[in-house]
This record gives sequence, C-alpha cells and structure tokens, in this order.
Amino acid sequence: KKKQTISQSETVTTESLIDLVDDRWPLSDIAVDAAPTSTDVAEVDEDADDIEEDGTDVDRRPLVPPRDGVGCGDEIDENVDGGGDVELRGHRRLWRGRQALRNRRHHRRFLAGCPLTAAVATATATIATIVLLATAAAYALHRSNSAATSATASQRTLPAEAACSSISVQSVWRRVFPRLSTGGPLRLLDVNQDGVPDVILTFGQDFDRLVPMGADCSDSTTPASACAGGIEALDGATGQTIWRSRLEQRPMAVSCEADLNKDGLPDCLVGGRGGLLSAHDAATGARLWRSLVTRGRKAYFTAQPIGDVDVDGVPDFVQTRGGGGDDLDELPPKGELLLLSGATGAETAWQYVPDRRPVHLPPQIVRLADNGRGSDDGSRRILFSTGGDFEDGDRQGGALYLLRLKTFLLSGEAAKAAPVISGVSHKGPLGGPATLADLNSDSRPELILPLLNGSVMAADVTHLFGSQRRVRSTVWRADLPGSVKGAEVRWALAPGFFSQDRVPDFFVQYCVGPGYPVYRSQRFVVLDGSTGRVIKELPPAEAAVGIAGSLGSPLTVSFEGVGQDLFLHWRLDCRRRRASGAAKWLPCWRRFNANSAAQLLLVGRHIPASGVAAYDERAENDSSSDRPLATTGTLAPPVNRNSHGNDDSSSIDAVFAVASTADDPASQEQTCLDSYLSRSADRFDRANKSYGMSARRYRAMAMRRCSQKFNKIYSTHNINSDRFASKFKQLVVYRRRITCHCNRRARVSNRKCLRILPYSEQRWTAYMGNRADGYLRNAP
Repeated sequence: KKKQTISQSETVTTESLIDLVDDRWPLSDIAVDAAPTSTDVAEVDEDADDIEEDGTDVDRRPLVPPRDGVGCGDEIDENVDGGGDVELRGHRRLWRGRQALRNRRHHRRFLAGCPLTAAVATATATIATIVLLATAAAYALHRSNSAATSATASQRTLPAEAACSSISVQSVWRRVFPRLSTGGPLRLLDVNQDGVPDVILTFGQDFDRLVPMGADCSDSTTPASACAGGIEALDGATGQTIWRSRLEQRPMAVSCEADLNKDGLPDCLVGGRGGLLSAHDAATGARLWRSLVTRGRKAYFTAQPIGDVDVDGVPDFVQTRGGGGDDLDELPPKGELLLLSGATGAETAWQYVPDRRPVHLPPQIVRLADNGRGSDDGSRRILFSTGGDFEDGDRQGGALYLLRLKTFLLSGEAAKAAPVISGVSHKGPLGGPATLADLNSDSRPELILPLLNGSVMAADVTHLFGSQRRVRSTVWRADLPGSVKGAEVRWALAPGFFSQDRVPDFFVQYCVGPGYPVYRSQRFVVLDGSTGRVIKELPPAEAAVGIAGSLGSPLTVSFEGVGQDLFLHWRLDCRRRRASGAAKWLPCWRRFNANSAAQLLLVGRHIPASGVAAYDERAENDSSSDRPLATTGTLAPPVNRNSHGNDDSSSIDAVFAVASTADDPASQEQTCLDSYLSRSADRFDRANKSYGMSARRYRAMAMRRCSQKFNKIYSTHNINSDRFASKFKQLVVYRRRITCHCNRRARVSNRKCLRILPYSEQRWTAYMGNRADGYLRNAP
C-alpha cells in the first residue's frame, strides 16, 4: 500500500486530523505488521462488540447516557466506513479520539434539540440539592438543644389481662446543657402561665471536683462566687429556657409549694451544699432571699411548709441542716432543726438535734388526725432522722425522732423529741425519706421506712408509750433478699397499687454489700403493703459502684382501679459482660473493660422483668461513662399529643435528666484508690489506724494520699466525688411520652381497657410524692 505523510506546514487540529484519517488512511488500508498481543486482542474484542455481522461498524455512543439515543424523537444513526475485523495498534489513540469527538457532537446536538429535557434535568438536580440540604438541616435540628420528635423509643405488646394492649414510649423533646451536672430532683410549675406546667431544673457546674469551687469558672461570664450551680425553668412544651439563676453552691433539693412574695404563684426554695438555702420568684427566677446563717457550711435539704406561724401572710418552714456539706472543720457535723420565716428566710427558732449526730434527710410533717386533711389541732409531728450517711457516717449511729410541732413552735426545744427507732452502731436508721400511706383503712397514715440495715419497716405512730418513747406497734418488717450479706436502702420508696387489693404496695431499690461505697449489686423488689412479703423480684444490676449517689428514686405511673400501676425506676448495668475474676464491687471498666449504661425502665405485674425502656443510654449515644448520674424525674401532663387513630389510648409524660462523666482516671490512679476503698471495712476494726473514721473522712484520706502520690491538685473543701479527676461532660434533659394503647381486638373481646390516670389524679409523681412531703395521694 502506498503510504503518505502529513506536511509539517499543515495546521493539525483534532478535527482536521480525523478528516485526514478518513481521507488518506481508510481503516481497510491500515497495515498489519505483527500479531496482536493478548492485551490488544482483549481490546479488539471489546470494540468488536460494536461491529455488525455484515462488517459495518455502527456507532453505539458508549459515552452518552442510554436514553440520549432517542431523545426528543431525533433519530441518530451514522455509519463509519470500514469493514471486517481489524487490529488497531498504531492508530488506536486516533480511533478513540474520533469516537469521543463524535459522542460529544451527538450529546451537544441532543441537548440542543431537547431544551425541555435539559430544563427537567436541571430542575431535578436543583430539587435533589434542596432536599439534601433540608434533610441535613432537619437532622441538625433533631440533634440540637431542643429537638421535637415523635420517634418511638420502645414499644411492647402486653398480655390480655393487662390494662391495655400495648405500651409505647416516644420522645417529645430533648435539651442538652454542656458543662453542667445534676442537682436536685425535677419539679413542675407553670411559671409562664400558658397552661402547660414548666420544668424546674437545678444543676451543678461542670468542674474538676479535686479543684476548689470557682477555680474552673474562668471561661464563664458569671462571677466565680456564683458558678457552682443554679436553678432554671424550662418551657414544658418545648424545653427552651424561660429563666436561669446562678447559685454560689451546688443545689441538692428544691420544692415549689408556697407563695413567698404574694403574687399568687408558688415560689421555689432551694437547698444544697455549703450552707445553700435560697428562695426564688418562680415567675422570673429572681432571688427573694438567702440564708445568712454563719454556723458553718452545713447542707440544707427539702424544706417543709407548716403554715403562717408568724402571721405575716407568708407560709413558714421547718428545715434541717448538718450533713453532706463542705464544712470539714466540724466532723461529724452536728445536725440542726430550724424554723424559718418564709418571707425573709430568718431563723425564728433553731436547736441542735437531741443526739447531735449528723442529719442527711429532710424533715417531714406527720399528721396523726386525718391523713393531712385537718386543721392544726396539735396532732402534727416533726419526723427527722439523725446518724451517719455516706458523706459523714460516724460509728455512734443515730435515731429516728418524732417531735410535737406545737412544742417546737412554742418553746423551740428539740430535746423533747421521742426516739422512734435507733440506728445500728456505725450509721443512722434511715437511708431515704419515709413514705406515709394508710395501710389499714383507719384514715391515719403509717410510716413506711427504708432502713440502712437492709430492711423496710411499716410502723403505726398514732400513739406513743409515755416514757418508753417508741412506736405503739410494728405493722410489718421485711428483710430484703441478699441483706444477710449486708444491704442498704438509700432511695425513697415508690408506693403504688401493684397487687389486686386496695392496700398500696411499695417498690424498693437497694444495694447489697457491706456499706458505702463497697457494693456488689443493685436489687429491685416489690413489697406487699399488707404483709411486707416480696411479691415480685427483678434481676439484679451489676454496676453497683457509687450508685447510692448516682441514680434517682423510683416513681409510679397510676392506672384506673387497682393492680395495674407501673413503677418507673433507674438501673445501672455494665455495657458488656464476660467472665472476669475481678471483685464484684469494682467498676465496670475494671471488671469487663467496659463502661456502665443507665436505663429508665417501666415494670408492672404484666410486664416482663426486663421492663419497657423509657431511656437506654446505649441507644441514646449521648454519653459513655463509667458512672452516669440521673436525677429523680417527674411525671407531667402530656403535651403535643399526636393522634393515635381510633384506639382508646391514654398517656402521661415523664421528664428526667442524665449527666455523664468523662475523662476516666489513669489506671495507676484508680488502682491506688481501689486499694484503699477495698479496705474500707477497716474503719470498724479497733486495731486499725482508720478506726472511727467516717466514710467521708476515709475517702478523703485515700484521695489525699493518692493525689500526693500522683501529684494531683487537691482541696480538702471539695471532696464530693469518689473518682479521680472526674469531670462531667454534659447534662441532657428528656421529655418522653408513655402511651397505653387499646386496639379494637381488645374491645371486641369484651375486656375493658384501663386508662392511665390524668396527671391531677396520679399518686406519686415526683421525689417524696406529689407535694414533696412523703404522702401518698389519690388512693382509690
């Protein structure tokens, strides 16, 4: 074949080169000088797929979308000269360039002939972008501080004998507070008068508990003197902040039961560590007054209103102080009983408790005449407990006292108080506040007492035996499972109608072990209110280290009738469980190399022992720590209730807060502290140097020695954690909807569905009951 060359003077472009190839070097004239390689054969086979049987190579436009071949009715069919099977070696690049150029031409011609298709494609891309951005924004909103959602957290079908067909839990809103920790229990109060009760939240500031208070507030706009905690009102419908007021010390208790400024709205009284007692206007959060007592930095607890004693138009209060504070100059701190003016906070009267032991629980007013519905005729008693606790335990123990309120008001004397129960040798009798409920239908309350010796006792206190000064009779006493090895009940009990009678039963959560902080497990039982026997026992929880101060007390979701009430309780388990030879009292990360996980569970007579999860830390992914902290929450009227179709559903909301710890200590630090804590029982050995130390002093000694060993910052005024350098990561407040569904099948079966009672008829909605006084209300 004759070969021609291209003159160098010709301007060669891609298009002119293709034309030259067509004119001068037809494909049929290309010489084949050598056998094709395996790679060439493979590539030729690919190209041969586009060659028809008759030898005509048809342009398949491989680089154009398939739909483009027939777009808008413009049929494109261009043939290429050539024939037979050919081998493209030297000119393969020219061939491919030619194909690509043709494809681009076809694509331009297609778009030029299809303006509608181009517009549709552009619009589709724009819409897709908008949808993507909207989805991202919605997800960001969901993860924001106050995201509303209707996602179902959990749901369980119930048996036919249950109150309803199934029970579900849905998220209403969620609010995140960085660098805050838990404070006291949650309360409800409609502060903005919109008809929806708002949430009163107390919190502690995030800082290293081994550093003095205020030292970690450099990045805060609040002065260091008021950066240890605060009180905040959250809108009940949305979770948004209505107001916030900072406090000088960390709060532990709050009640909003009395109008202190005569504006018609109940105000809030906050008690806490370091001598904190502060009254706040519920409408604005402004401080009305604070305690100016100078007798040390002892803690205050939940104040109890007793009516207007000084006749100034404002209710007055009985209060206790004297344990769990930051004042280590007085060990053990002497407990005090006080009468406070609601208008100014001034002390009208005060006395040391009779045995001058520490006080760690609030006082309670016991009405002997008519279960709280009568006048002040001298039948009211002040119930208060003394003795060591996990903060300031002392080996001399304490006692439970009853003092006639009128006696204290007239003379201010506390020495006339009658001891009802004595504590054990090294700690007081009570681990939590008493529950007051009528067990024998005589319209007078019995005392149901959670004891630090691993038992629960129901006592009739209607009459006292003169000089013997003890209760007339014990209704029943229940030794809890596992208490033979040592156990402590350190939470308030939750009363409810679990069995099918009209006597309230009691949910008890407690710890098994020799004593704080050494526990082996957390246990849960329901006691029959008539006899005290165990009628239901739940599986134990293994993450027991430090739980006495970490988890809130149980609540009760009340239903119509009797026998269907549900208990809402906290549980702390290790995230992973595998065989381990480590001691059971060690934290999860030492036993299983895993963090612990908190759960808030609904349990009832017809719900399996695993319960229905209102909150599961493993599913929330909000925190991961060895010891999350959870407050005692509150029930609330349902808001923004979605339609449930044609079923007869009923709902109640639950609001609660969870704080997670972060920055686990180094293994050397924890090993040092564990070594001391494992020998905590030496405090009761007379031959040991630590004999007589309180748990607080022993832990302080251990932390001091370990901190010196590892060169840590240490302050003797802030020993409020049993973890080294433990920092709180965030506080998250949740509002969840608990719904009881009754479907048509249940109605067709002629079995009536029972409804969750309205909030106003609920029996035990918050810590220490509906009015923070320990009374069971709305009994059937």
